[in-house]
Amino acid sequence: MQKDVGSVYNNIGLVYSDLDSLDIAMNYYNDALEINANIDDNYGVAISLLNKAALYDKLAEVDMAEELFLESLVMFEELSYHLGIFVCKLNLSRIYSESEQHNRAINLVLEAFGIKGIDQPIKYLSDGYLTLAEGYSDLNNYEDANLYYRKYFIIQDSIFSININNQILELQSKYEIEKAETRIAMYEQTVEIQNLEIETNKRKIRNTTIILLLSLVFALTFIVLYIQKQRTYLSLVKQNVQIAKADIEKEKQMISSDADKQASNLSDDQKQDLYNKLISLMEKDKYFMQKQITINDIAKKLNTNRNYLSQLINDFFNANFNSFLNEFRVKEARKLLLIYEYRNYTIEGIGETVGFHSKATFNTAFKKITGVTPSFFKNNSSKI
Repeated sequence: MQKDVGSVYNNIGLVYSDLDSLDIAMNYYNDALEINANIDDNYGVAISLLNKAALYDKLAEVDMAEELFLESLVMFEELSYHLGIFVCKLNLSRIYSESEQHNRAINLVLEAFGIKGIDQPIKYLSDGYLTLAEGYSDLNNYEDANLYYRKYFIIQDSIFSININNQILELQSKYEIEKAETRIAMYEQTVEIQNLEIETNKRKIRNTTIILLLSLVFALTFIVLYIQKQRTYLSLVKQNVQIAKADIEKEKQMISSDADKQASNLSDDQKQDLYNKLISLMEKDKYFMQKQITINDIAKKLNTNRNYLSQLINDFFNANFNSFLNEFRVKEARKLLLIYEYRNYTIEGIGETVGFHSKATFNTAFKKITGVTPSFFKNNSSKI
């Protein structure tokens, strides 16, 4: 049944070509060509080549169309299939006419019209007469051009008349049926529209209700979380204000009692002595406020070595040098943010005053130690 399959593929390709699905049409023509070639069906091969040529012609790929029309023409001539020869020659004549090869086009049309024993399709007759008329006109043979123009218009009129009569008969036969079907369709459409409107309204109400409920839940959740967050932050601000005020009071007491302060009552242990010196350097002299300070700088200031000082900070403060330094700086910044004289300082200015080299580093260290950012602390500390 491969011959029949190839024929069906060719016909499917024609349908897709009429639907302007040209890529799909070409695939079916190629499948048909392969099947017909495998079973040595030269007629099927020639038909497939003719269909592909017509498709390339539709795609305006003239050279490929001409090549395939010529190839199928040779095969139809070997098979003595006159209708195929007729179609190929008229298609080729049109291509040559469009490229102004008028003599060649005229000869092919006349050869095609000379084929006997076939029903010549009226479409090809019309195209052939037009090609002859235009060719003779361009060759200044106006007598023959006029003759074929008249034949062309006679065929066009007959085609038009046939189409009109067929359309009238078809309209008359369909009118009564369509009138009844229209009434039924209108009734069904009205019912369907009403059902759709009801369903759409239900869906709108349902969706609106869901959206409102979700929005309400989201808003309430957001408000609750925001209030909780603010309370937590304000609690942290309150704690830090209290600590900062205590630090300020402690600092005042240290200043007032500095002149009367006696030597430490602590043991003479070297480690404890170094600890006291370190605390004095930080809390009294505020050595941490110097920028780019290093552990070597502090060790040199305290007349000790770097490793011993690092071990001391780790043992007494459970921190590395940077964390130890940042804690003193943050505590000082926290106090300055409460002091009236520093009210016009920017956050960055406060950070630089206590020794931080950048605003980002200051923000990170402040929030890590206090739980809130410097700006939040500053803006809310007056509420405490």
